[in-house]
Amino acid sequence: MKKYKKVFLSIKNVSKEDLDKLVEQLTSLGCEVRISDLADELEILMELEQDEQYISDEIEWCDLVFVVIGPSKEEDVCVNREIEEASNQDKTVVGIYAGGDEECVPSALENVGDGLITNDIEKIAAVIDGTPPIWEAPEGGARKKKNKIDTGNC
Repeated sequence: MKKYKKVFLSIKNVSKEDLDKLVEQLTSLGCEVRISDLADELEILMELEQDEQYISDEIEWCDLVFVVIGPSKEEDVCVNREIEEASNQDKTVVGIYAGGDEECVPSALENVGDGLITNDIEKIAAVIDGTPPIWEAPEGGARKKKNKIDTGNC
């Protein structure tokens, strides 16, 4: 029996092909999937002062958040906000490498995430089934969680 049935995908510079493949795999595992569209809606939501509620509602819906990491080293404010909200709601947050490397991992995932795995359907299925996530390097070897909290102004 699946521990997590509703999966929210927070995406960071991921190709449509990789995203479509992941959604298809998750659906075949019996999951409902929502894909973040915060980046597309953020400007309007901020003008209406509804951005925090929007993020909260999206995360509240899910059981699990996968952060899909493509090849971009730039921080993504939307992805970090989704990760932080998921942590605030005690959701499990796991990164999946999808073309990105360790330098592409969002700082919020490093600070409050629960794991980081390669884009391997067996590992993804194990997380969905409730196996505690691990921290992996892009090539699959073990890695440690890296705290990226900026303490320069403390």
